[in-house]
Amino acid sequence: MKKFIKIDPKSQDYSRISDQRGVYIIALRDGCDIPKTQNQPSYELYEGLRVLYVGETNEGLNARINKKHFNGTAGRSTLRKSLGCLFGYKLVPRSKNKPDDGKTTFEKCDEMKLSQWMRDNLIVYYAVVLDDIDSAENELINSYSPPLNIQKVPFDNNQNFRDELKALRQKR
Repeated sequence: MKKFIKIDPKSQDYSRISDQRGVYIIALRDGCDIPKTQNQPSYELYEGLRVLYVGETNEGLNARINKKHFNGTAGRSTLRKSLGCLFGYKLVPRSKNKPDDGKTTFEKCDEMKLSQWMRDNLIVYYAVVLDDIDSAENELINSYSPPLNIQKVPFDNNQNFRDELKALRQKR
């Protein structure tokens, strides 16, 4: 696997994140946790931190991590949508012009609270991948079984948590 670069959103500037395509790991900062649910997830560790989510992007790591995950909306980030649903934020239609298209996000005040929580509680690791990005992501997902990843994950001990998360993401 590629060499990962660590970014602490609480103290480091996002402009340091590469604009190239690649993969990334989102981990919980030491001492931080996601909201409790009926089915608690288990975690694999990367550099001693609990891996929460793994992703890949062809559009550029900075655009994906910075603009969509940490400063975006749940309508453009499955990570944000999953976290917000765990916090109990109410899903609302993403478009006022198409309220019944099934695409959702959170109210602006909840999106702002979520962005702050993410900066305070999460750590990012990223690696530029110029060749087979899908294989790189699959390798990470298979190695870390991140509880907030819903797709491409093998059946494992986080399945009950993921089923609960999927149900929360369907509520409006």
